[in-house]
Amino acid sequence: MNILLVNDDGYLAPGINAFKKILEKYGKVYVVAPHYWQSGKSVGITFFNNLPIHQIDETTWSVEGTPADCVIVASILLKDKIDLVVSGVNNGYNLSYDAMYSGTCGACYQALMYKMKSIAFSVAKFFGEEQKQINEDMENVLKYILENDMTSKDYFLNVNMQEPEFDHPKGIRFTRLYPRMSNFYMEPHNIPKHVFKVQHDYDTPDIDLSYDITATKNGYVSITPLTLPICDLEALDKLQTKDIDYATR
Repeated sequence: MNILLVNDDGYLAPGINAFKKILEKYGKVYVVAPHYWQSGKSVGITFFNNLPIHQIDETTWSVEGTPADCVIVASILLKDKIDLVVSGVNNGYNLSYDAMYSGTCGACYQALMYKMKSIAFSVAKFFGEEQKQINEDMENVLKYILENDMTSKDYFLNVNMQEPEFDHPKGIRFTRLYPRMSNFYMEPHNIPKHVFKVQHDYDTPDIDLSYDITATKNGYVSITPLTLPICDLEALDKLQTKDIDYATR
């Protein structure tokens, strides 16, 4: 199996390099990842500007662009060689609507456009003493997904590991995105003046385990199948009754 590994934290991030070692047990791994940190880029791509590409070694390239750019570049460089796209491991969760903002998930959305099977992996944090255990947990989850043939060309799997307070996951829950609202606010910086940093807080519900946030909070691995934005067919049926034709002039 030929595996494309991408992320949004950059090709030198510890998460992507640790995950590469895990994936090498399943096939040949090609890394095409951003040259710089690209979190929050969603499925944005680079228009009009040049897109520098650096070949690091025989199977590794860095791209001065977004995670979605990396998938596009990989599809050209590797042509029909890609059997699976894995994005991550992201240093920070991609839960609820954050999955829309996420560059990690953005790479998988781009892969879906090419009808490539893909999986996004995220953890609360990828540093510290728990890193070795996280690697083992992720490998077990990946093995479970592959052995049960859960990947698809019609959706990607958004995997978020359990909260760090749990040494081991209690299990796996297949979940929905919780529709939580983010409280965005601007944090001023004194130097230079008139520069602000966008921050946000979340509500953390204590509801049933069918939601991604609650699953991770309660020690489970959350796996959410996500698909491309599609037309609301129910709304379309209603709106098409309002179709009009303008008179020919």
